Amino acid sequence: MSEKLLKKEVKRLRLVLENIADPIPAMEKSLPKGYKLDGQAAISLANDPETYRSIARAALKKCTNC
Repeated sequence: MSEKLLKKEVKRLRLVLENIADPIPAMEKSLPKGYKLDGQAAISLANDPETYRSIARAALKKCTNC
């Protein structure tokens, strides 16, 4: 993998880690315009380990040249 592609992949994976570390803002960003995340639903999703596994699995599927 070239250095340029490696830097791009590191940047992408860093963003994924930030989304895992602080999932509620990441969830809010992914909502369609005009929609809001329900507080109870956000707390429930944040407390569910499957939320984090899903984020990680999606990132791994997109892994460039892995």
